[in-house]
Amino acid sequence: MPVMYVTRARQNVGKTGLAAIVYVHPGGGFTGSGLEEIPAMSNLTRDNELVIVSMNYALAPLARIPTQQHDVLKVLHYVQKNAARLGIDKAKIALYGTSAGGNIALGALQLLKN
Repeated sequence: MPVMYVTRARQNVGKTGLAAIVYVHPGGGFTGSGLEEIPAMSNLTRDNELVIVSMNYALAPLARIPTQQHDVLKVLHYVQKNAARLGIDKAKIALYGTSAGGNIALGALQLLKN
């Protein structure tokens, strides 16, 4: 299971039925970490009633496609399965990525579709 970082604002602790974003970090598939995104994610959670789950996916060149997409799907399934415990509404989970993270997220959705 990839490492995940769950970010929520203090005012949202204990709340249920929150929206969630599973965030896939940039870095070209070679660098980066979900941990680096926590400051920006904290701002989003403070201004909105939501939970953000950022993650580390396997990096190239040690991991080849579609390993990264499978990592995203593992996290997405975990969030869905544990939504109640995380205070998340299962019907309000979005997948989002920036730069290469967006490409990886789209690849994961394509795997789901197929």
